[in-house]
Amino acid sequence: MNEADSYVAQWLAREPAMELALLFCVPGERRCVALWGCLQHELDDAAFNLSDATVTQAKLAWWADELQRGTVGAARHPLLRELFEQPATRGIGARTWAAAAQQALALALDEQGPADVDGLLQRYLPYASALAAIESALFGEPSAAEALAVERIVRRLGGAGGPRVAAEWPLQLLARHQLGREALAAGAAAAALRRDIAAPLLARLPSAAAAPRHRRMRQALDAWRLQQWLRGRDAPAPAGWRRLWLLWRAARAT
Repeated sequence: MNEADSYVAQWLAREPAMELALLFCVPGERRCVALWGCLQHELDDAAFNLSDATVTQAKLAWWADELQRGTVGAARHPLLRELFEQPATRGIGARTWAAAAQQALALALDEQGPADVDGLLQRYLPYASALAAIESALFGEPSAAEALAVERIVRRLGGAGGPRVAAEWPLQLLARHQLGREALAAGAAAAALRRDIAAPLLARLPSAAAAPRHRRMRQALDAWRLQQWLRGRDAPAPAGWRRLWLLWRAARAT
């Protein structure tokens, strides 16, 4: 086990379905997919899961600097040292890498609650676009920013409650259910809200036919979860043979 493996293990513990998805990736791309997924996990964690805004700002500023250093072979983080050894990273400029951390910070500091689902999507798109630019360059096929935005919205709204997650819900939906953010932060009516937001988010998932293989599988998992929300249920991913079938079908789609 090398130094980066412990970070990859943390990502897979958070996204266990992706461990199986890696098996369906092109063999020569598997390690790059794992390192890239792990980096996204680190950026998301810094943006969304730290309680102190000052710490969030410091950590994402550090990541922005570290990503720029990586382009000249000077990264200190073991994850980035290995990632920037991947041939696919050559030719991606320092500004493109740093933009991912910078846009994650802008999103983390944005306290303006969205009015509707379009507003929620627009809130995530700058960060998602920065990630999509890197992903498209890494894997040579276009990743749609909307897919990466929906991925993060689904993960956020499907997670544990609390004031920060409550602030993500569109005011239009809260008004429909006559809910305040305080009640939502305490866990009230989450299933009903998820059911209402599922169809609009499904409609905004773009076609994944031309996307990298790992993105097609990730998008299939997000679509499956949204369909569960429509039925008033929630589970992060299908289990057993259903998971295998869903990922295999997404991986081989063209």
